[in-house]
Amino acid sequence: MFVKLSSFFVNLLISCRTIDASEENIYTYGFELLLSSFAGIAILHLSSALLDVPFSWTLYLLGFVQYRITGGGYHATSHTRCLIIFSLAYLIAIAINNHVYKCMNYGAIISACMFVLFVFVAPVEAANKTVSLKRQRKLRIIGMGLALLSLFLGIIFASFCEPSKTLSMYYTGSCIAGVSIVAGFISNKIRR
Repeated sequence: MFVKLSSFFVNLLISCRTIDASEENIYTYGFELLLSSFAGIAILHLSSALLDVPFSWTLYLLGFVQYRITGGGYHATSHTRCLIIFSLAYLIAIAINNHVYKCMNYGAIISACMFVLFVFVAPVEAANKTVSLKRQRKLRIIGMGLALLSLFLGIIFASFCEPSKTLSMYYTGSCIAGVSIVAGFISNKIRR
């Protein structure tokens, strides 16, 4: 779906002489990323609105994306599969969040687990994207720092704030990112 639509846009740009035909592959890939990202955010926004949790998607993404960037994780074989998995993970996150948000230590527990993941597992490389040892160390340190900051904030929120479904979506997004890191680690071990 995304490949055909991306190719259509790129061919349109080539026919208008906006881009050179020799750059077709890179532009097609760029459009695939743009379209799948837009579709993912649109699905999160729509799901949140339909499930009456309108702003949960923003905090979910904040918790999810920071750990995916620094920790890697599972990579689907296509943008469409990625979008499906991403959307299902969000729906599962909403269901989980509805049951755990009242746990005062939820944020601290998730953050501590993320710290442990970064000490022992992350970052997890994608099969087609190798990461140098220097970059791995840097990403590990950043991820551990984010986890410690989240742990600190989780303790503060647990001490001074009432439980909030919206606020806890940040930690649920972090949890789903952690699951992705573990899934990517296992997938890489099986592949080797």
